[in-house]
Parts: sequence; structure tokens; C-alpha cells
Amino acid sequence: MEGAEETRGQGYTMINSGDDEHQRGVSSLLDNDCSKALKGFWAVNDRIIVAKLNGKHFDFGITRAYTATTDKDEEVIEQFYEDLDKALKKLKSKDIKTIMGDFNSKVRNEKVENIFGRFGTDKMNEGGEQLTDCCKENKFIVTNT
Repeated sequence: MEGAEETRGQGYTMINSGDDEHQRGVSSLLDNDCSKALKGFWAVNDRIIVAKLNGKHFDFGITRAYTATTDKDEEVIEQFYEDLDKALKKLKSKDIKTIMGDFNSKVRNEKVENIFGRFGTDKMNEGGEQLTDCCKENKFIVTNT
């Protein structure tokens, strides 16, 4: 992807996916140990980047994501989740997968399957519903809201 870059410094590596004007983008900053374990990264677009780290028994796929706000067209948000799905499919099924980012979502304060507990808000927004569906499909859990 145009706008994707890897910057190495003394003791760190930054991987970035964004536009040339530096108005949008997502990055991951890896310390020295993680930098040594970096097998590669895929810049999906200016909202999603995936880093693959070499592990002892399993590889780690770390996905950074930044969803459009819910006031955007539904097509934009649907495209984000399609792109996220494509990004996750780049990882092997045995890889340990983590997604971090801002999903502009509000989830309920009631337990929903094994996805999240009772620590959300009184009202779930559309972003929360989309995040819940994504987690169900991929067997993910929400660990922080």
C-alpha cells in the first residue's frame, strides 16, 4: 500500500499505514525484542495494519485498527469490516491473533456470550453491534472498552 512504511531506530521499529498527508493512519511501535521477532507486516489501508511476530511455539498476529465513526456512510463502515476480515485471513489459523484499536463502539453492560462482560454502557450503538458480530465470527473477546 502506498503510504506504508517501516522506520527503525535505536531499540525500536515503527510500522505505519497512512496517507501521504499524515492526516489519517494507524501505527504500531515495537520495542527492540519485538522488532527482532518481526517477520513482516501488511498495510491493508489507512485504517488497518497487521504485524506478524515470530514466536517460540506460535506466531503472533497483531492487528491495529481504527474504525470510521458511526456518522459515516454505512458503506464505509461495512468496507472497514470487510477489510479487517481480509487482513485476519492473511494470518494462519494457528497464529495467536490480537486486534487493538478504536472501534468507535459502545457495548452493553450485560454479558454477551464469551465476548464481553457487564462493563459497558447502558446503550449499545451501531458500532457496538458490528463489533459484537465481528467478535462472534472470529471467536474474539473484548477486553477493554
